[in-house]
Formats: sequence, structure tokens, C-alpha cells
Amino acid sequence: MALKNRVLAVLEENKGKNVSGNDIAASVGMTRSAVWKAVKQLRNEGYTILAGTNKGYCLTEDNDFLSE
Repeated sequence: MALKNRVLAVLEENKGKNVSGNDIAASVGMTRSAVWKAVKQLRNEGYTILAGTNKGYCLTEDNDFLSE
């Protein structure tokens, strides 16, 4: 499974909630930098992912894409 798909899975499990980059990195076994790059790729694909200092990442409720 691609790294961005693993990050997306964590964000979908916590849809509408903030998840820290550290928590995502620990749960998928990658660095925070790799998480940031995966989030950037997901945003380029059309996902709305909010990010804030000391808040983490949040996949908004309006993301309703079909996945493979």
C-alpha cells in the first residue's frame, strides 16, 4: 500500500477530527516529513485536508471520493 494511501486511511478513520503529524507518522511507520509529502499529494488529488500548528491534520467531512 502506498504511503499516501496509509495516511489517507488514518485520516478517514478520524474524519472531521484533528490528528497530529506525529500520531500519523507513528501509526503508519514513517517520518513526519513523509506524512507532510503524502498530505500534499492528497491535496493535489482534490482532498480537503486542513492543517494547523499544534493541531495536526484534519480530513474535512465533505470529502467523499470513491477509492479503488
